[in-house]
Amino acid sequence: MLGAINELKKRLVDWKASFTDITVDVAKKYEAEIEDLVTEDQLLQGKDNKGKPIRPKYSPFTVRIKRLKGQPFDRVTLKDEGDYHRSIDVRFGTGSSQHVFVFFATDEKSEMLERKYGKDLLGLNPESLEEFNNLIRDDLIGSIQKSF
Repeated sequence: MLGAINELKKRLVDWKASFTDITVDVAKKYEAEIEDLVTEDQLLQGKDNKGKPIRPKYSPFTVRIKRLKGQPFDRVTLKDEGDYHRSIDVRFGTGSSQHVFVFFATDEKSEMLERKYGKDLLGLNPESLEEFNNLIRDDLIGSIQKSF
């Protein structure tokens, strides 16, 4: 009996060590959906990765331009022609990383936008994180079950 318990303990320790890798493998299947959570469900709704409104608000000049273009002007979306949003990408972690994934933007305006609007633009806010968890739940459970 003690041998069976030690074997189970070893398997649990091994599984814990590989949990990030399992989660990353599952999350990679949903890369496009994860990026959409940031761009469509957060930024276009004027929210940062904390779920708070992106501040400062658009200037009156920008509001006039947004109105003329038929774009949202009641919130900061960081989208004019879409270059910034299209440049947002996700990098997946590895077993040595504590993070399953991190976001980055490669558009030339990225640094300027971060200086103006803060470092909390990219990442999943609580609502998006819950949606992500729901999205991967079944695949993750299946992968975990296979690992035992």
